[in-house]
Amino acid sequence: MKFKDGVIDYKASLPEDFIGNRVPYTENSADYVQWVHVEENNTNTISSNVTMTGSEPAITVGYTAVSGVTNGQVTDPKVVPIDVTAKIGGVDVTLHVIFEHEDCSVVPSCEWNNDFANRAKFLLHVRTGTLTIKKSGMYDHVYTNDLDEDHESAIFTITGPDGTTWKVTIPNDGSVTLINLQPGTYSVVEDDTWTWRYVKYSNDKVVVTSGSNTLSINNTQTNPYWLGGDNYRVNKFGIVNQNTTGN
Repeated sequence: MKFKDGVIDYKASLPEDFIGNRVPYTENSADYVQWVHVEENNTNTISSNVTMTGSEPAITVGYTAVSGVTNGQVTDPKVVPIDVTAKIGGVDVTLHVIFEHEDCSVVPSCEWNNDFANRAKFLLHVRTGTLTIKKSGMYDHVYTNDLDEDHESAIFTITGPDGTTWKVTIPNDGSVTLINLQPGTYSVVEDDTWTWRYVKYSNDKVVVTSGSNTLSINNTQTNPYWLGGDNYRVNKFGIVNQNTTGN
């Protein structure tokens, strides 16, 4: 049997079948098993002058994640090695199967090596995304010489498709990058109790795909003042401690 590497999204549910990772031995066919007769006491030498008789027995193929999966969900952001078993009529014949691994064409820097070959038959390369949130527009439009105003920050709460949340603080003209994200739809909500002088940003449909993703947020100021109303003090005039000399 021959297998090839595949891909899977981070935090996705592990499928039960991996027919797409099996490699057929006959072009344009679904012949995924090659039956051979090996020399006695030498499982690595195939006999060339033996003809199979009878009908081909049915093989039940089973798959197990060696690592990187918890409760059926992908939890390793890099790779999930998959082991394979084979049974005929309920009898485990895995030790009698020659497994082959096709050279990986999924990622240029595939980690397949002898360590994986001793534990698994193929790899699932995990797809993750990054989300960079860029912030701008928080300038004082009245007191343009107030340099502190240029460094105002905004607080955002990001919620992922599985309910995981992050709270980040981003300075004006700054950015924050979240890594190893599950591809899917995220919500990004600005804390307007902090940046109450600006239009609140809220978007519950920010789509994160595998690879790099960028969200640029430019705030619009609605209130240029930190304080409202008037500030005043009453001045009272009168004679205080006047003596006979007039001083």
